[in-house]
Amino acid sequence: MAKLMQPLVAASHRWVNINFKLSDAMLECLESYSPSLPFLEQLRIDLCTRQIYEEVPTIEIFANAPRLRVLRIGFNVTETFPKVPWSQIREFSSAGWEAGSITQHEIIVLMTGLERCQLYIEDEQVGNDAPEVHLPNLHSLSLRFSDSSDDSISILSKLRPPNLTNLSFQTNHPLSRSWTAIAKPLAAFLTGCAIRKLTLSAVGRLESVEEIDVVKVLRATPELEELQLLDLFTSLLARTGWSSFGALELESKGTPSLVPKLRLFELRYVPGLANDVMVNAICARSAAAASHLKTITIWGTKNQERSPLYNLDGDLLLQAYAQWDLLRDAGLNVRIVWDDIAQTTDRMGALSDWQRDWMGGELSQ
Repeated sequence: MAKLMQPLVAASHRWVNINFKLSDAMLECLESYSPSLPFLEQLRIDLCTRQIYEEVPTIEIFANAPRLRVLRIGFNVTETFPKVPWSQIREFSSAGWEAGSITQHEIIVLMTGLERCQLYIEDEQVGNDAPEVHLPNLHSLSLRFSDSSDDSISILSKLRPPNLTNLSFQTNHPLSRSWTAIAKPLAAFLTGCAIRKLTLSAVGRLESVEEIDVVKVLRATPELEELQLLDLFTSLLARTGWSSFGALELESKGTPSLVPKLRLFELRYVPGLANDVMVNAICARSAAAASHLKTITIWGTKNQERSPLYNLDGDLLLQAYAQWDLLRDAGLNVRIVWDDIAQTTDRMGALSDWQRDWMGGELSQ
């Protein structure tokens, strides 16, 4: 194995964009190298095996890379593997790892110059005594959590990105039941940002959706221009929530009371869940003199598996099309997109395969 790695390392001074997928034997071979990498700008590194190493060798082959700015690491790759110039990193993507000696919060502390960041957080709790992380340059953040408990989202209370304009927030776990634990800390986090684009997604069968929780989150983003509600199995806004979405300020009948600057709205159609209320709320909002809403994108799921969860009742679907025509009559640009279940879950990062593939190219797009 060492002989196999030697020609690769010998050419390391020419590396610019390198992708590594390493085995145990490769780890041992790389441990002895510490070359200069004057041109390395992007590094993607993953492990062939899916386990936590009790004794991870300190790999210093990437330590001397003055141009390194983009780092993407796979599942269970920790900050001790490899050793990189963390303070230089501007774009960071992590597929997460199981609870261990290091947390993703401790990784972020090392990269205060971050501009774009994508994290998958699983079973991680940030303690009250953990330091706050000030990220003045961070403008795009994607957070995906294994569940929606207080402990899992505790990292929110420690991040301070005042110039954050784009946030994608998703709970992945199929047992996630409620956003009640999420609403308050997420709203508090958003209040300290400059959010222009927000994506909310709850992959799981939420049995009791508290509309007020989602409304509370949206009230924390008065400058919001783009909103995506990409929940797969339920609707994050039911009747009460849609009423708030369509309401106008009492003192100014021409200004929507919730996210007044919203221009683009993308959501998923769920058969039978307050579709009429949704359409009425959007129409009322678009009719307001000060409304900025111009484009609606509606995602629907094809019925390929004949499962009761995904079944699109014919009458409901025809009724939905008729209601969506009302949106067009109101002068809105309406896009209707149908996809299948596999594409939907892969697109939203809902499956465990997200950790395997970890969407390596997303940050630089």
